[in-house]
Amino acid sequence: MFVVLEQLLTGRRDRVRLMLAVLLISAAFPLVVGLIQMMGSSGDRVSGPFVHPNPFGTFLVAMMLLVLSLATVNRGRRRVLLLVLLALLAVVLVGTEFRAGWIALVVGLLYLGFRRSRWILPLVAVGLVVAFTTVPAVSERFSDLGEQDVWLPEGVPRNSWEWRVQYWERIIDSASDSPVTGVGLGVVVETQPDAREPHNVWVQTYAEIGVLGLAAFATATVLFGRALSRRRRAATTPFDQAIATGSIAIALAYLAQSISENLLQQTYAWWLLAATTAWGYRTAARPRMVEGELPQRSTAERPSLVASPDHG
Repeated sequence: MFVVLEQLLTGRRDRVRLMLAVLLISAAFPLVVGLIQMMGSSGDRVSGPFVHPNPFGTFLVAMMLLVLSLATVNRGRRRVLLLVLLALLAVVLVGTEFRAGWIALVVGLLYLGFRRSRWILPLVAVGLVVAFTTVPAVSERFSDLGEQDVWLPEGVPRNSWEWRVQYWERIIDSASDSPVTGVGLGVVVETQPDAREPHNVWVQTYAEIGVLGLAAFATATVLFGRALSRRRRAATTPFDQAIATGSIAIALAYLAQSISENLLQQTYAWWLLAATTAWGYRTAARPRMVEGELPQRSTAERPSLVASPDHG
């Protein structure tokens, strides 16, 4: 998908706008399903049309950052509509009780606040205060990370974070016999007694693909970040700057989720990342024309070979 978008979107702003419009429209059905589940649920986590609340939360986080980045460059009625959509997405995201998604969203919002619009920062602060003081689900989900007062036998995790750390240590030990190439993709779930996903992209990469796979994945991550950063610096119009900054915010949100979520084998998540980062869309200014050289016009600027009726 990254390769396809690189070929289709390079230098084609019309296609980028069309793709972003399709993404916004695609959020309608999951959003409606999530709202219906929230109105009819009895305290259950909202999963929307997804099989689990966490993948649904990943989708919502990416869409929220995309919507907010577009809201910074739109005015009037369009901005109002985008902000209404943003509020609805936020409500459903709270219903997912997706703790890692909440943290990832804050990471992306802070980046947008520092890079794009400073008015986002006080809104983030107010939103956090309201969420922790008025939404019981938020405070309960984070209280699970703290120490418990009840006595537990030695070795029994006291909270979900402690369980994750113990599970990661066990997974890393399972790859000790094959540290270079790993035990094989998807093998962790089949070999661990708990039969649970690793809940960490980096631990899973090392255990299943080994040091070579971990080095390749880390290199790809760094190069991807550098490409997005270059694209942001090369942006020349407000629209270019908005989607370039939003792309980095979404990528940072993915990076934050990679510490505690299972993203490695979720194909939809990588397709969504490719689409929301508008991979391959180059925003660099046109090269300066050398003296004596004829200007090169893009395909959109070239006159049509078919004569217009108005001009014979």
